[in-house]
Amino acid sequence: MRQPTNMSTGVRSVEWVRAQPGGSWLVNRMEHAYYSWNAPHKGGPQLTQLRSVGLGHVRAGSRAS
Repeated sequence: MRQPTNMSTGVRSVEWVRAQPGGSWLVNRMEHAYYSWNAPHKGGPQLTQLRSVGLGHVRAGSRAS
């Protein structure tokens, strides 16, 4: 717990509890309850087209130099 890190004290404390015997069960139950109460609303705007990723459009028969 006293080693330097960029995590907050709360996060480090939860991860410390998770590492203890029986701690993972407790943390999992707490996270399940939290995310059940704070779940995002269903629905929302739908995608109209997928984002393009990668190198872009490559024409057939062309070669990269």
